[in-house]
Amino acid sequence: NQVRRLVRLAGITLEAVPDNAPAARDCLRAYAAELEERFPEGYDAGALMAPGTLSDGTFLLAREGGQAVGCGLWQRVAPGSAEIRHVWISPVVRGLGLGRRLLGALEQDAAARGVTTVWLGTHGCLGEAIALYRGSGYREIPSYDSSPYNQLAFENGEPAIKYEHD
Repeated sequence: NQVRRLVRLAGITLEAVPDNAPAARDCLRAYAAELEERFPEGYDAGALMAPGTLSDGTFLLAREGGQAVGCGLWQRVAPGSAEIRHVWISPVVRGLGLGRRLLGALEQDAAARGVTTVWLGTHGCLGEAIALYRGSGYREIPSYDSSPYNQLAFENGEPAIKYEHD
């Protein structure tokens, strides 16, 4: 079973695509639909990155047999710092390790472009995302934005902000 899982994971490709590519938008619509169901308060798809607005970052699309099965993006927010957003894995491929692979690929792509600190936010009800981020070396930080969906904020890399603690 482990071998089958690893072979299947190896067959999934990650490809940088424009954020307005049809497959990218389809993936984001599936992400928004799932969050609408899972979040107690629902999810406003207007919170998604607007098509064609990713100017300094990368949108990665995961495909299995040509079918989009996951996505995520990073965007620069300051010199040396980026935010990872919209990480989603289709239920048909969950449990293979694709989330960790996609997160790592986003981090590597950002690092190759001079990013040393990565931020991300997630909703408190997304236990699998929280576990992924913590297990990938992210530490919890104070909120860095006003999104109602980013109930928990995380940082990985060199601290970009010096936090004052009481």
